[in-house]
Amino acid sequence: MSQLNADTLCRMNPREVEALLDAADREYTEAQEAANKKKNALFAAWTTAVQAGISPDAIAERLKASKTPEQIEAGLTFTAAYIRRQARSRGAAPLRGGPKPRQGTG
Repeated sequence: MSQLNADTLCRMNPREVEALLDAADREYTEAQEAANKKKNALFAAWTTAVQAGISPDAIAERLKASKTPEQIEAGLTFTAAYIRRQARSRGAAPLRGGPKPRQGTG
């Protein structure tokens, strides 16, 4: 759909404007549905990777490595914590490990 300016819209009859609005709404809804499907596929892949024993930190680093510096600066990367939350919300058990308690401090 091409972008229209206010002058063009003013010259359109009401039915044309309604059709334009309906088409724009339909395209937006379809794009949102497609994006949600892709997002769910991404989250499923993360869950599978975590269940296979790949740490969310490793997943985040791999994803970050595929981004340009501009994308990273714009915040278009996922953090390990976000990946961990998404995987856990889809049934992945927490990985064993993590920080170990310090012994004999003092």
